[in-house]
Amino acid sequence: MLKTIAFLLSASAAATLAAAQAPARDYSAPPPKCICGTTPKDVVVFKGVVEDAELRLNAAGTNVQPRQATIFRVTDPGTAHVTGRAKVWHVTDPDDCGVTFNYAKEYTVTARRVKGELETNRCLTKGAPAPSDETPAN
Repeated sequence: MLKTIAFLLSASAAATLAAAQAPARDYSAPPPKCICGTTPKDVVVFKGVVEDAELRLNAAGTNVQPRQATIFRVTDPGTAHVTGRAKVWHVTDPDDCGVTFNYAKEYTVTARRVKGELETNRCLTKGAPAPSDETPAN
């Protein structure tokens, strides 16, 4: 019986040690439900500081819709050829490849023009550098 208890303790200690040594999860990668394909060729890139956001309510006026816009003060027009302010539409739910941006942070934004508007998602931004203070974009 002592051998059985010693074996169980050893197995428990080994499992705990293995869990502690497991590699950290890569949180910069899209969540498993967000499946990214190849990056489209028609992307544009610019740098900007988050200044504002545009939220829209559902028809009942009780909840914010999942699609919103972040408004950037453009610091480098890059290939987007935008100046002044740029409105970039996106969803925020990670399961839908959504992204979020922090106010007053500078980002390198990768987006596509869809019906005349800029849109981005987690798949487009996954290779973009973090904001200037090293806080990762979510």
